[in-house]
Amino acid sequence: MTAERRSALADLLERETEGMTPGEWFVSGRPWFMEGHPIYAGSDDPHVGRFVADGWDAGNDGYDDAQDAANARAIVALGNHLPDILRELREGAARVERLRNALFWIAAHDGRLTAGDAADFWRVASKALSVDDAALRATVPPAHEGTE
Repeated sequence: MTAERRSALADLLERETEGMTPGEWFVSGRPWFMEGHPIYAGSDDPHVGRFVADGWDAGNDGYDDAQDAANARAIVALGNHLPDILRELREGAARVERLRNALFWIAAHDGRLTAGDAADFWRVASKALSVDDAALRATVPPAHEGTE
C-alpha cells in the first residue's frame, strides 16, 4: 500500500467514524438477551453500558445466528482497535515516505556509495523503518555496504 493510499484510508476512517460512541465496546448476550448480539459501549451489561447496535437480523429471513455473532464481534473489534489502526496507517505512511526519500538519495548517488555515504544511508534507512541502525545492518551482507 502506498503512503498516499495509507493516508487517504486513515482520512476516510477518521471522517466516517467521527462522533462514534466512545469507550470500549462489548457484544452482550445472556443473561440479558436470549437471542441476537447487541453491542454496548462501556459494559456488556445493558443496565450499565450504552447501547450501540442491536446485532439482529431484523427481517428474520434466513437468520444465521453464527453469522450475526461474527458480524457483531467484527464490529466490536474494529471499533475497539480503530485508534491503533489509524495510528499504524499514519505511522506506516510516514515510514514509507522516509524510506522513499532514502531510496531517492541512493538513486542520486547512482548506486556508487562510499563508506561515508553508506553510513549516511544506514542512518536514513534505519530511521525510515523505525529500527535500530545496527539491527538493520545485521540483515544485509557486508558486500552491499559500499567501498571507498
